[in-house]
Parts: sequence; structure tokens; C-alpha cells
Amino acid sequence: MSADVSRRFSIDPQRVYLTGMSGGARVAMGIALGNRNNIAGVIASSASYPDARPRSSVTFAVFGTAGTEDFNYLEMRLLDRRLSSAHFLAVFRGGHTLPPDDVAFDALEWMELQGMQSGRRSRDEALAGRMLEKRRARIAAATEPAEIVYLLETLVSDFKGMLDVSAEARRLEDMSRQPDVKKALKRDQDSDNAEGRMLGEIFDLEARLAGDGRDVALMSLRDRLTKLARKAAGDADTPERSQARRVLRSVTAGASGRVQDREYLNLLEEYRQPPR
Repeated sequence: MSADVSRRFSIDPQRVYLTGMSGGARVAMGIALGNRNNIAGVIASSASYPDARPRSSVTFAVFGTAGTEDFNYLEMRLLDRRLSSAHFLAVFRGGHTLPPDDVAFDALEWMELQGMQSGRRSRDEALAGRMLEKRRARIAAATEPAEIVYLLETLVSDFKGMLDVSAEARRLEDMSRQPDVKKALKRDQDSDNAEGRMLGEIFDLEARLAGDGRDVALMSLRDRLTKLARKAAGDADTPERSQARRVLRSVTAGASGRVQDREYLNLLEEYRQPPR
């Protein structure tokens, strides 16, 4: 594919970008993690590393996307939390799917900005200025403290040294000291941690289906799945409903590769979430 693109189009060999969805995102990340330093960035939708091993830094820019009901949502949140090199995570309402057009366009703009910051392309202050105003408008429209802090952090990181973002840096510092903001950020992290524990406990129970405690494990799994399904069926679009739907999708996805217990697999079919 790389050779074919090079023959057909005039491209900058130092500005090659890869993108993929789900398993395709893992392939794109795997190629970029190899010994090819001409990969400038990866747009990874609904999945991250091919080996599920989080990194603290990579040599290329990463723009990740995930739906609020995506079963790989937690994986993308972990990528965002661990990665210190240039990256951005865009979360949209939806499931395990490609991002909406506006998010995809944001990804392309963001890669242009990273190209300027890394020196892979010439600086265009007019273009960067339009991007900055767009990001400022997004911050002005945000209402949740945790979201505002994230948008401020990424804005300062993305534009620092190129345009004046001192006002945003001061606002970020001020907000980070506020007790209510600290609580909101902690709630976000606690929710992610609780989701990880919830999945771990379910997978541990699944492993016990092959042993002497099979009946007790199956009963516990049925109880947990029933409670999750009740939350997932709620009328209100709440973080708890989205989390329940994500967990159910995580458990049902690939279950036949983890478990051979036919009764349990049949039970999972009752709780399988429709695609969103």
C-alpha cells in the first residue's frame, strides 16, 4: 500500500499518516511502533496498541477516538492517561464505530498542528490561529469541569511556543487548585478504575466456570449481568447507563474465545447489547 501510494501521488515521505478502526487501529499503531521514523502520526479509532501494553511515550503523534458506549472506551482512556508524548483523545456519543465527520476533521487539523510543532511542515500562523479560535470556542461551550480542564491542558500543550496561550495556562492553573474541580477529576478517575475492577471481577468469575465452583460462579455472573442490564436499559442518558452498556459489550465481545461453558454463552446472548 505504501509503495502504491508513493507511485500514484506526490507525498512528503516524512509526513506519512496511518489510520484504522478497531483491529485496523491496532495494525496502524503496530506499524508506527516499528522502525519507520517517517510515520508522523496515527489516527486510532476505538483501539490502541496491538499488544495492549500502554506506553508512556511514542515517536509519533496519536489522535484517538472512542464512543461513550464503546467497549474499548476504557482502553482509549488508559492510552490518554499514560501517554505523555503528543496525543489527543476525542470522545463522542456512540458505540464501537468510526468517529463522526466533525471529529475526523478535527483529527486532520490536529495532525497539521503537530506537523508545525515538530518541524515536519512549515508554520502557518494564520491556520494555527483559526485552529486556536476553534478550540477556544469549544472550551467556552463546555460546562463540565473535568472536560474544561482537559481541553485547557491539550490547548496549552498543542499551541505552546507557537501562539500566546498564557491566558489559558493561567486559567488551567487556577482551576486545578479549586476543590470542586479536584473532586470532579477524581470522580472521573474513580469511575474508570471501578469499570476496570468490574470487568476484572467478571473475567475472574468466568475463569471459575471450568472448576469446582462453577455453579456459584454462574449464579454470581447471572446476578451481575442482570444488574448491568437493568442500568443499561435506563431511559436517561447518564454516565452510569453508558458504563453499563460498555461493560456488557466488553463481556459479550469475544466471550467464546474466553469461555467454553455453553450455558453461560447462551446466557450472554440474553444480555448482548445492540450496536449503536
